[in-house]
Amino acid sequence: MHKSYDKYTRDTRLALLKELSSKLTKQKNVFLKKQINDRDYLIASYEVCLELVKQKKGFRDGELIKRCAIKMANAFGNKEMASKFETVSLSHQTVSRRVNEMSDHVSGMLRNIIQNCKYYSLALDESNDIFDNSQLIIFIQTIDKDFNIHEELLQIKPLITGTRSVDIFEALKKIISDFGSFDNCTGIITDGTQAMVGIHTGLVGNLRQIGLKCLFIHCIIHQEALCGKFVKINETMKKKCESEYGDISLHCEVRWLSAGNCLKSFFALRSEVFEFLKFKNIGQQFYEDLQSISFMKSLAFLTDLTSHLNILNLKLQGREQNICQLFSNIEGFRKKIEIFKNALENNDTTYFPSCQEIKKIGNQSVCFIEFKNIITELITEFNSRFKDFYILKPKFELFNNPMTVDISVQPPDFQMKLCDLQSDCFLQLKVNLPPEEFWKLCSQEKFPTLGNFSLEILSLFGSTYICESAFSTMNLIKSKSRNRIHDSFLESCIRLATTGCSIEIDNLATQKQCQSSH
Repeated sequence: MHKSYDKYTRDTRLALLKELSSKLTKQKNVFLKKQINDRDYLIASYEVCLELVKQKKGFRDGELIKRCAIKMANAFGNKEMASKFETVSLSHQTVSRRVNEMSDHVSGMLRNIIQNCKYYSLALDESNDIFDNSQLIIFIQTIDKDFNIHEELLQIKPLITGTRSVDIFEALKKIISDFGSFDNCTGIITDGTQAMVGIHTGLVGNLRQIGLKCLFIHCIIHQEALCGKFVKINETMKKKCESEYGDISLHCEVRWLSAGNCLKSFFALRSEVFEFLKFKNIGQQFYEDLQSISFMKSLAFLTDLTSHLNILNLKLQGREQNICQLFSNIEGFRKKIEIFKNALENNDTTYFPSCQEIKKIGNQSVCFIEFKNIITELITEFNSRFKDFYILKPKFELFNNPMTVDISVQPPDFQMKLCDLQSDCFLQLKVNLPPEEFWKLCSQEKFPTLGNFSLEILSLFGSTYICESAFSTMNLIKSKSRNRIHDSFLESCIRLATTGCSIEIDNLATQKQCQSSH
């Protein structure tokens, strides 16, 4: 002890030591409290930045949120909370840094997921941003041995040199080499453009030339939309579009599947439209068409059939649907249109409510048999468009019904194990579980080949819906008011807006020194 304390003895010295020790502890607690508070402010900053990105808002909106939070705290008379809000850094520079840091964090987790996955598939699509710059977007779906599935943005690549198949091929090859290899790739799904699916010079052809033997699939939603273009009655559709949209050209037939709801509303208001045209004395030709039973029959049939197609289209949309579920919806609809055809052959409009209304007006004498040919054409188109999926149908049946599938028609390397599987007393009790849950219960040690088969099926994308959804997100982020956003920030924003990974903000906060705003 220092000489200045020699004058203290026994109990006095012990009391002094306790006092000095207490002061030291309080000093440490001051620094510790400051450290804890700084961490809280940083976590708050990260949370707000993440929410901004998920809601596709601009970086400068962080300052607006901060001002609003301060005013709300003051309005409630909570000056202490208002002062805390003032210390949260939310300048646009800070928000951009936080977004990049969280994006890098998700990219790091994705690398670990890819390294540990058993199989993966890719979904690719290409579209233009607001500046007409071509952007290639690539999503990856992985599955590990424990049946954990992840759908994540792999990368967005600006196609500066062009959108030729070789440009897409080189971009994809470089991206995959950065993350790993094609070794575990089970399938690649595209939008079906020639640059993508060309077997000689397209992306598919280039990938086959380097020895890739995975499945190459044309997006099931896009196929269904292309089938819809055959559901057209040219005269009716042309007149309807011209009356509604003036001189706008019908430049993309696929887009007009969304006209189903418009047609449905128009058909419901046909009487009001007729009276309006009559009162205003305009649209003489269209006015006459609304009095024509032939035109109204065509309009009713088109309204009902596009409505059926739109219902199917909605079923095919959404994330986390495996390829078997998507194909089941297609197969179910194909069976429905067979029933539609048989019904129309007997002039039965049970499945066509708009047509039934026209029948009532015509005292049941109106005949719809003529539209049977359109249904026949649609059936032919479905069978042609989805022939690649029908080739995979035996695999889908095995995946969906392993306990009841006919063993004799299965591949030889599956047959012996299927005998054991279907005889397993435990698995017989689980036959009503969803397929993805059932396969989790199958022992990988006892049924390795069947286990790998189920993992391969579950790893496959069935559509490019996730890419289309990301492009919609891109258009909200890179808008007219934010058209100068850099490609790196654009990718970071889309990654955070679409990720299914849980961002560990607490860990990010502990690694980051808090910088209070001024």
